[in-house]
Amino acid sequence: MAIDYWTDTVDWSTPAGIALKKLIAQLPRDREFLITLFGSAPIQITIEPSLLSSDVDLFCDDADLNQYVRNAGLAQGEKDFYIQVCSGLNFRTSPRWIGRAKSVQIENCTVRLPHPIDILIAKLNRLDEKDLELIQHVR
Repeated sequence: MAIDYWTDTVDWSTPAGIALKKLIAQLPRDREFLITLFGSAPIQITIEPSLLSSDVDLFCDDADLNQYVRNAGLAQGEKDFYIQVCSGLNFRTSPRWIGRAKSVQIENCTVRLPHPIDILIAKLNRLDEKDLELIQHVR
């Protein structure tokens, strides 16, 4: 199966894109950050902007982003749409996912976007109705 880059465009005007840019604006400028998105947010900003979710799932292996999320006013319970800082262990997919991911630089932050196939693989464990909808959007 050929799995090339799925997009040349990242739509930062989506709810997930706007929230992520607000978070990045709160990050200190004296160091670099690597943030990985997973869940439906990467699909929303690269494939289907109308795809709605209540949160942006992300992880950052080398920093605790929770304080920056609170500073941006995007913590769970503060808004209907929020950023969920997770462990990288929550993203259970193919061990080869990093080789298929796309990275985008915003200021001092590299945003890593897993390939849609890897996002869908991670959804198979749960496979709720909204996960089936996500599969249809990607398809």
